[in-house]
Amino acid sequence: MISSTQKKFLDKIKGPVFPIPTPFMEDGSIDYSCLKDYVKFLVKSGAKTLLVTVGTSRFNVLTIDEMKRVNHTVVESANGNCMVIVASPATGPTKQAIDLAKHAQSIGADGIIAVYPDRYYNDNNIFRYFENIANACNIGVLIHNHSITGGSVRAGTSIKLSPQFFERISEIDNIVGMKEETHDSQFIYEYNRILKNKFCIIGGAGVMRAFYVAHQWGQPAYLVGIGNFLPEIELSFYQKMQSNDYNAAKQIIFENEDQFLKIAVEVGWHLALKEAMAYKGLMPAWERSPMERLSDEDRKSVIQSMT
Repeated sequence: MISSTQKKFLDKIKGPVFPIPTPFMEDGSIDYSCLKDYVKFLVKSGAKTLLVTVGTSRFNVLTIDEMKRVNHTVVESANGNCMVIVASPATGPTKQAIDLAKHAQSIGADGIIAVYPDRYYNDNNIFRYFENIANACNIGVLIHNHSITGGSVRAGTSIKLSPQFFERISEIDNIVGMKEETHDSQFIYEYNRILKNKFCIIGGAGVMRAFYVAHQWGQPAYLVGIGNFLPEIELSFYQKMQSNDYNAAKQIIFENEDQFLKIAVEVGWHLALKEAMAYKGLMPAWERSPMERLSDEDRKSVIQSMT
């Protein structure tokens, strides 16, 4: 039996999920006005789910107050027109994550995505971390599921949380899903097989080609890549997938994703994404230290891949 909160996420989060890049000014300060306009652009384009993330939204270089303001700005700008999942930081104590979850509830977010901040010692530490966050709020909690570095005798190893772990934690009423970022096809298949119809799984690879496969395993949603600057392409692709027109969906991938993806992986995904968005007039490509904009040569390569 799933909870009403879990059902809400399963019913509403389908297809492309749009991560929210944080726009910066040349001096490294956040351009909140640009952020508002960008969220409104996505909503007007037909986006149904927005996701603030640690990576794309640059939470690793923001202060806690800035994180809260980014979260608030996204919720406020969406204005109830789509699902909004905000983020908590990737580091820090449980108390800090709980504070962000309570803030997310207070601003009207539909959910919050949380990242386990330490190394892997056992499942129970991780279970309690997310359980404590869930118990502190009444909104949906999603887990950023990625490979975790092992601690102690497991040092140097990479641990993936088992499908059974998620089956167990899904018994908590407001733990509603995951952003799947292990990038392991065997685990992705098992997550979807075991958790289907009880847990919202958002594929985190950021490419249509990954969803092309995972959708056939029952995965309901995926994080977009080029959709940040070409939302209409991702929405058209999902429409083809829903109508089982797989040949047309595959053609969309070949024509729109392949070349940009090749260059973006070479020069750095998030940096290339910002340059693409700047080229489209959606937000400036400035970054906050220690990140820097791409070189003129790499910037030119990114733009050429789009034309």
